[in-house]
Amino acid sequence: MRLRDEDDDESNNDLRLFAEWILAIGDDKCGTSIKGIEKIQIPNDILIENWDDPILEICKATYLELFGCSNNIAHIKDKAILAPTLQMVDEINSFMMNLNPGEAKIYYSSDTCQNNANNDILASVHTPDSLNTIRCSEIPNHKLTLKVGTPIMLLRNIDHSAGLCNGTRLVVTKLRNHIIEARSLTGNDMEQKVFIPRMTLTPSDHRIPFSF
Repeated sequence: MRLRDEDDDESNNDLRLFAEWILAIGDDKCGTSIKGIEKIQIPNDILIENWDDPILEICKATYLELFGCSNNIAHIKDKAILAPTLQMVDEINSFMMNLNPGEAKIYYSSDTCQNNANNDILASVHTPDSLNTIRCSEIPNHKLTLKVGTPIMLLRNIDHSAGLCNGTRLVVTKLRNHIIEARSLTGNDMEQKVFIPRMTLTPSDHRIPFSF
C-alpha cells in the first residue's frame, strides 16, 4: 500500500495510523467475529453517515471534482478507493466508468488451462466458459470495459526502466484492438506516453488448484 507523505508531522502521523489500521484489517487482526460475521469499528473521522447509495457517496467523498463535470483528472492521481471484495471493486469501477460520457470499448480474455500431463482432463472439466468466470486480484476480469479518459492502474510489472510497475497510475488516451495507449499520472515519467499490449498472465492465487 502506498500513501502520500504530507508536509506536516501531524498529518504524517495520521497517515501512519491509518495505514496500520488498514493492514491490521487485511491481516485479520482488527475487529470481532460474531457467528461468522466479521464486524469492524470504523473511526468517526472517516465514516460517511446518512447515505442512501453507499457507492455514490464514497465516490463523491473521494472524487468530488468528477461530479462537477471537470475534465482535469490530475487531481485523482493521489486518490484511491480500497474495497473489501472483488465484487465491490467491479461495482465501483462500473459506477465510475459511467461518469465518463465517452464510447466504451470491450476487451475479452482468452482463457485456457496450461499444458501439463493432465491437460486433457483439466480442459474437459474447466472449459473456457468456466475459466471466464474466475476472478483474481492479479488479473483483469474476462470482460474489460474501458473508455478514453479513464484512469487505470497496472496490476503487474511490465517495464521497470519505463516506470511501468505494479500500482502505476495511467489515463487511457487511445484504445486499439490489441494495444492500450495511455500516459502516466505518477512518478518521474509523468505525462509520458506508454503502450500496454495484450499479455499472457497466470494467476498465482493458491486457492485455484490448477494453472491457466
